[in-house]
Amino acid sequence: MFDIPQYCFQSDSTCCRNTLAIVVLVYCGYQIQAFILNGHTCPHKQSVSSYLHYIGADYDASGAYGVNDGQRDSAEVVEDPYHSGCYVLKVNYAAGSHSRTDDRAKGAQFFITPKGYPTGADDVTISYDVMFDRHFDFVKGGKLPGTWGKNTKCSGGRDANHCISTRFMWRANGEGELYLYFPKGNQVPDFSHWEKNQHNVNIDTHGDYGVSFTNSHLVFRKSHWTNMKQRVHLNSVRSSGHGNPDGWLAVWFDGASSPTFNITNVVLRKYSDVHVDGIFFSTFFGGHDSSWAPPHDTYTLYKNFHVEVN
Repeated sequence: MFDIPQYCFQSDSTCCRNTLAIVVLVYCGYQIQAFILNGHTCPHKQSVSSYLHYIGADYDASGAYGVNDGQRDSAEVVEDPYHSGCYVLKVNYAAGSHSRTDDRAKGAQFFITPKGYPTGADDVTISYDVMFDRHFDFVKGGKLPGTWGKNTKCSGGRDANHCISTRFMWRANGEGELYLYFPKGNQVPDFSHWEKNQHNVNIDTHGDYGVSFTNSHLVFRKSHWTNMKQRVHLNSVRSSGHGNPDGWLAVWFDGASSPTFNITNVVLRKYSDVHVDGIFFSTFFGGHDSSWAPPHDTYTLYKNFHVEVN
């Protein structure tokens, strides 16, 4: 278990306490460190990258933006609007921004691996809380954090035969979904037959881009902390380039006690060197043209990141 929490850990009615706890766990022979930051010992303002290092996360800048990049800097640390003295991650999106704008804040993207995270993790659960600005315009949609595996280029319409990413998305009117890059053409016996055997989930393909999975229960509210949770169980591989249809994913939305939907019998990888390597923190409007862009400046907030290797 790994925690990437908000600055101040909520405990009963008291938000801040003057302690810094470092919990060392042992999981399958690995020494795991879970960092819990409490109270006034944590600084109120610092860069996002420094914040991640401070709470015990390795930060990979490959393909990153929105963090310490000057004019386009989008991410910052701010006070939780509902908990005075507690600090959370804020990501800004400028009016007119989308994934391909480079002259304004357009969201943020970077990769997180908790310190002590084991290599070769094939069954991982992540969760976090997200809040949308009360004036947030969902427009056509945008990305939210998930997981990544093998390389940091498993997005943007690129080939996903040797990688995986499992981000969430918001869509028009606040509808939510799980948005996957995976070797979709290798389902058994084929994608069409596999899709028909999935239950309680709607599936939509987007050409060379990712695949959307959703149902009617995933609808975001504004000015509300929503818990997002997913478990990724990678399939076995019988030989290089040939995955078995025994992978699965589960999604829980807004604190649900049982999965909101499951994806079963899925080939999520073709090669045994593809693993779940950490959190893919990725959020922006788009899509890649102005039809996805927000009409005014807006933001999202994040806290309580949690990673568990099952």
